[in-house]
Amino acid sequence: MSQITNKAFMPAGRGRGRLVSQEVLDIPLRKPGMLPERTKTNVTDKLARLDILFTGPLEDLVVYRVLDVFLFREGCSDSDMEKMMEYIFKNMMVDASNSNYVCKYLYVMFRHTEKGSTLRTLFYRYLEKYYKDSTAIKLNQGPVEYRNFVMLFAAATHHARNVNFAPFDELIDGLLSLALNLVPSSLQEDIQVFSLCVIRYSQYLTMRKPDGAPVTHLVEREANLEEAKKLARQMYLNNEITKKSLAWLSLVVECNCITNDLLEQYSPPLDKWSLNLLRTDTLRIRLPKNDFTRYSLSDVSTIIDFV
Repeated sequence: MSQITNKAFMPAGRGRGRLVSQEVLDIPLRKPGMLPERTKTNVTDKLARLDILFTGPLEDLVVYRVLDVFLFREGCSDSDMEKMMEYIFKNMMVDASNSNYVCKYLYVMFRHTEKGSTLRTLFYRYLEKYYKDSTAIKLNQGPVEYRNFVMLFAAATHHARNVNFAPFDELIDGLLSLALNLVPSSLQEDIQVFSLCVIRYSQYLTMRKPDGAPVTHLVEREANLEEAKKLARQMYLNNEITKKSLAWLSLVVECNCITNDLLEQYSPPLDKWSLNLLRTDTLRIRLPKNDFTRYSLSDVSTIIDFV
């Protein structure tokens, strides 16, 4: 090997070598370029994917998957969660048609073992903020935006809770207060949301709190319910309202004795979708079976349908 002056021996493989020209060895090494950074999804792009929630009614599992991808399938910091909540509330003022499913699945995600507590806190923080600003929403943004917020508040009250118990007192009272500010009105959309809120308000008064106690201030709240019924009767005499509006107002008057048999008598003029809003089946939650263990849902497992 001492006779080889212009060659270098380089091992190549098992028990084998090969000669490499010194010219090759003398070529200066180039520093490798920077490795491309792992692609991170911009939060603005992630928020844009939520836009589908505000473009008209969707299937329930589509809503679930949109929220699931944002929160759990990609990196999601506490800051991202807050931006998501702000985005949802802001855009619900434009289109609240998926508010029931959004609130239903956010409630499921409140039960997430790691992110649930933060998500729940953010949700109620924004719900309170918009509730306090509801008068300004009606004056500055308009009656449609106000009605959409009432729809969102009603959905939060009804679905973002353990359905075995009455909602928080603040939500019960807030629901009726918001509904009363929708009327008097001859618009079918206003009358439907008003009626739904009053009917649910009457149902909540018959429910128990988690400690087993009845809803508080029952006498005062029942008096408020009677005032809402009185207002419904006054609007019923308006010759300009539709048959569907008349049906909704009739249900308000009969809200203390609504049964499935009674609801069937209102079909038509009320369609299946409208009547289902008043049935307990609307509280059921469809959930991918593989995702169940991610959440602590044992106390509400009776309303979960696996798919």
